[in-house]
Amino acid sequence: MGTLFGGTLMASMACSAFFAASRRARGTVVTRKVDELDFRVPIFAGDFVGLTSRVETEGRTSMTVLVEVHRESPPGRRARALHPGALHDGDHRRRKRPRPAAAGAG
Repeated sequence: MGTLFGGTLMASMACSAFFAASRRARGTVVTRKVDELDFRVPIFAGDFVGLTSRVETEGRTSMTVLVEVHRESPPGRRARALHPGALHDGDHRRRKRPRPAAAGAG
């Protein structure tokens, strides 16, 4: 049985982090770095995958977003929480200069 390619999961995690960070910033953000990514168990073909993202810390021009991946297996296989990751996003204008995150947003 096939498994999900790790790069595909990383791209999905980056998208999820972007949505959480851009909501908080009330504007466009970019992924600055990935702090940690731990592939604990494989995700098999046919598994349902859900991602949950939340802003953990927020600075003047950057924030850390925690992304959690959850897998629900079809009947007959166990469900598990897996693959935590911390992504750092920065809030940017078109000139690619950092700007302060929206005050009191969230």
